[in-house]
Amino acid sequence: MQCCGLTGARNRCTNKANSKITICKAEFDVCKKHQNKRLLSMWEKELYRRILTGDASHTRPSQDVQDWINCFHDGWQNTQNIYVAANYATSLYKQDGTGNFNRRFRVYVDSVLEKGVTRDTCGVCMDDTIIFRTECGHNFCKSCMTEWLKRSTTCPQCRRIL
Repeated sequence: MQCCGLTGARNRCTNKANSKITICKAEFDVCKKHQNKRLLSMWEKELYRRILTGDASHTRPSQDVQDWINCFHDGWQNTQNIYVAANYATSLYKQDGTGNFNRRFRVYVDSVLEKGVTRDTCGVCMDDTIIFRTECGHNFCKSCMTEWLKRSTTCPQCRRIL
Protein backbone atom coordinates (compact mmCIF):
# COMPACT_ATOMS: atom_id res chain seq x y z
CA MET A 1 0.00 0.00 0.00
CA GLN A 2 1.22 3.51 -0.83
CA CYS A 3 2.03 6.07 1.86
CA CYS A 4 -0.53 8.84 2.52
CA GLY A 5 2.16 11.44 3.23
CA LEU A 6 2.75 14.76 1.48
CA THR A 7 6.20 15.41 0.02
CA GLY A 8 8.10 18.69 -0.07
CA ALA A 9 7.28 18.86 -3.80
CA ARG A 10 3.56 18.92 -2.87
CA ASN A 11 2.81 15.44 -4.19
CA ARG A 12 1.65 12.28 -2.51
CA CYS A 13 4.55 10.19 -1.25
CA THR A 14 5.39 7.23 -3.50
CA ASN A 15 7.01 5.13 -0.75
CA LYS A 16 5.48 1.91 0.44
CA ALA A 17 3.50 2.34 3.66
CA ASN A 18 5.05 0.18 6.37
CA SER A 19 3.16 1.45 9.40
CA LYS A 20 -0.03 3.14 10.51
CA ILE A 21 -0.49 6.48 12.19
CA THR A 22 -3.52 7.29 14.32
CA ILE A 23 -4.90 10.82 14.15
CA CYS A 24 -8.20 11.66 15.85
CA LYS A 25 -8.83 7.91 16.27
CA ALA A 26 -8.51 7.39 12.48
CA GLU A 27 -5.74 5.22 11.02
CA PHE A 28 -3.72 6.11 7.93
CA ASP A 29 -1.01 4.12 6.15
CA VAL A 30 2.35 5.91 6.09
CA CYS A 31 6.03 5.28 5.50
CA LYS A 32 8.63 5.82 8.22
CA LYS A 33 9.31 9.39 7.05
CA HIS A 34 5.65 10.48 7.37
CA GLN A 35 4.89 9.23 10.88
CA ASN A 36 3.77 12.73 11.78
CA LYS A 37 0.57 13.76 13.59
CA ARG A 38 0.33 16.76 11.26
CA LEU A 39 -0.51 14.60 8.21
CA LEU A 40 -4.12 15.78 7.89
CA SER A 41 -3.40 19.46 8.57
CA MET A 42 -0.57 19.42 6.00
CA TRP A 43 -2.91 17.98 3.35
CA GLU A 44 -5.65 20.42 4.37
CA LYS A 45 -3.32 23.40 3.82
CA GLU A 46 -2.09 22.01 0.52
CA LEU A 47 -5.61 21.38 -0.82
CA TYR A 48 -6.66 24.90 0.21
CA ARG A 49 -3.58 26.33 -1.56
CA ARG A 50 -4.50 24.40 -4.70
CA ILE A 51 -8.05 25.79 -4.66
CA LEU A 52 -6.83 29.37 -4.25
CA THR A 53 -4.20 29.12 -6.98
CA GLY A 54 -6.09 26.82 -9.36
CA ASP A 55 -3.13 24.43 -9.24
CA ALA A 56 -4.07 20.97 -10.53
CA SER A 57 -0.56 19.81 -11.46
CA HIS A 58 0.18 17.85 -8.28
CA THR A 59 -1.06 14.41 -7.23
CA ARG A 60 -4.13 14.07 -5.04
CA PRO A 61 -4.08 12.75 -1.48
CA SER A 62 -5.11 9.18 -0.78
CA GLN A 63 -8.85 8.53 -0.84
CA ASP A 64 -8.86 7.94 2.94
CA VAL A 65 -7.28 11.34 3.60
CA GLN A 66 -9.61 13.09 1.13
CA ASP A 67 -12.70 11.38 2.61
CA TRP A 68 -11.68 12.26 6.19
CA ILE A 69 -11.16 15.92 5.27
CA ASN A 70 -14.51 16.05 3.45
CA CYS A 71 -16.31 14.50 6.44
CA PHE A 72 -14.53 16.89 8.79
CA HIS A 73 -15.72 19.90 6.77
CA ASP A 74 -19.27 18.52 6.71
CA GLY A 75 -19.19 18.12 10.49
CA TRP A 76 -17.65 21.56 11.03
CA GLN A 77 -20.21 23.35 8.84
CA ASN A 78 -23.08 21.78 10.77
CA THR A 79 -21.77 21.89 14.36
CA GLN A 80 -19.05 24.60 14.51
CA ASN A 81 -17.26 22.34 17.03
CA ILE A 82 -13.80 21.11 16.03
CA TYR A 83 -13.89 18.09 18.36
CA VAL A 84 -17.34 16.96 17.23
CA ALA A 85 -16.31 17.46 13.59
CA ALA A 86 -13.17 15.34 14.09
CA ASN A 87 -15.08 12.50 15.78
CA TYR A 88 -17.79 12.71 13.11
CA ALA A 89 -15.16 12.49 10.37
CA THR A 90 -13.42 9.53 12.01
CA SER A 91 -16.62 7.53 12.39
CA LEU A 92 -17.69 8.12 8.77
CA TYR A 93 -14.68 8.58 6.50
CA LYS A 94 -14.47 4.94 5.38
CA GLN A 95 -18.22 4.59 4.83
CA ASP A 96 -20.55 5.49 2.01
CA GLY A 97 -20.28 9.24 1.47
CA THR A 98 -23.84 9.76 0.27
CA GLY A 99 -26.63 11.42 2.17
CA ASN A 100 -27.17 14.63 4.01
CA PHE A 101 -25.59 15.64 7.30
CA ASN A 102 -28.54 14.55 9.47
CA ARG A 103 -28.58 11.01 8.05
CA ARG A 104 -24.83 10.68 8.40
CA PHE A 105 -24.87 12.21 11.89
CA ARG A 106 -27.28 9.45 12.98
CA VAL A 107 -24.64 6.92 11.87
CA TYR A 108 -22.09 8.79 14.02
CA VAL A 109 -24.43 8.74 17.04
CA ASP A 110 -24.97 5.00 16.55
CA SER A 111 -21.20 4.48 16.58
CA VAL A 112 -20.96 6.15 20.01
CA LEU A 113 -23.86 4.29 21.66
CA GLU A 114 -23.79 0.62 22.57
CA LYS A 115 -26.20 -1.57 20.69
CA GLY A 116 -27.99 -3.00 23.75
CA VAL A 117 -31.43 -1.38 23.77
CA THR A 118 -33.57 -1.50 26.93
CA ARG A 119 -36.41 0.44 28.49
CA ASP A 120 -35.22 2.69 31.33
CA THR A 121 -34.97 6.34 32.37
CA CYS A 122 -32.94 8.71 30.22
CA GLY A 123 -30.22 10.48 32.21
CA VAL A 124 -30.99 13.83 30.52
CA CYS A 125 -34.75 14.20 29.91
CA MET A 126 -35.69 11.70 32.65
CA ASP A 127 -38.32 10.08 30.40
CA ASP A 128 -39.02 6.38 30.76
CA THR A 129 -38.21 5.34 27.21
CA ILE A 130 -35.98 3.16 25.06
CA ILE A 131 -32.44 4.00 26.09
CA PHE A 132 -28.94 3.29 24.86
CA ARG A 133 -25.83 2.92 26.96
CA THR A 134 -22.59 4.82 26.46
CA GLU A 135 -19.23 3.05 26.80
CA CYS A 136 -18.97 4.54 30.31
CA GLY A 137 -22.25 2.90 31.32
CA HIS A 138 -24.70 5.83 31.38
CA ASN A 139 -28.21 5.62 29.90
CA PHE A 140 -29.68 8.12 27.45
CA CYS A 141 -32.40 8.21 24.83
CA LYS A 142 -31.25 8.63 21.25
CA SER A 143 -32.76 12.09 20.76
CA CYS A 144 -30.97 13.50 23.83
CA MET A 145 -27.65 11.98 22.75
CA THR A 146 -28.07 13.27 19.20
CA GLU A 147 -28.53 16.82 20.47
CA TRP A 148 -25.69 16.45 22.97
CA LEU A 149 -23.22 15.04 20.44
CA LYS A 150 -23.76 18.04 18.17
CA ARG A 151 -22.14 20.14 20.91
CA SER A 152 -19.74 17.83 22.73
CA THR A 153 -17.66 14.66 22.47
CA THR A 154 -18.11 13.70 26.12
CA CYS A 155 -20.68 11.80 28.14
CA PRO A 156 -23.33 14.25 29.40
CA GLN A 157 -23.19 12.69 32.85
CA CYS A 158 -19.53 11.98 33.69
CA ARG A 159 -17.80 14.00 30.91
CA ARG A 160 -15.69 11.05 29.79
CA ILE A 161 -14.57 11.43 26.18
CA LEU A 162 -16.60 9.09 24.02
